[in-house]
Amino acid sequence: MVIEYGRTFTFNTAGKTLTVLGSLEVNGGGAISFGAAATLEIKGVYFKNGSFTAGTGTVKMSSAGAQAILTSETTFNNLIIDNTGLLLFVSITVN
Repeated sequence: MVIEYGRTFTFNTAGKTLTVLGSLEVNGGGAISFGAAATLEIKGVYFKNGSFTAGTGTVKMSSAGAQAILTSETTFNNLIIDNTGLLLFVSITVN
């Protein structure tokens, strides 16, 4: 899933899960935000150069193998790690 420059993806369906079967890429100038207690499940790599607004949502890194977060600094409201390993290439904050 790629969020391009100038585009915003808002996921605000409380109690629902959006699963990205591959990687999630938020390009510079793109944005993703959570407006409610929803879950974003990422099965691949999370790459962010744009903006991410955690809101009250949860990000779940879920895979049979190791995954990576390749991003500028990010703050997650909730982060679930359900894989064999997570490579961090930047600082993250989990509230």
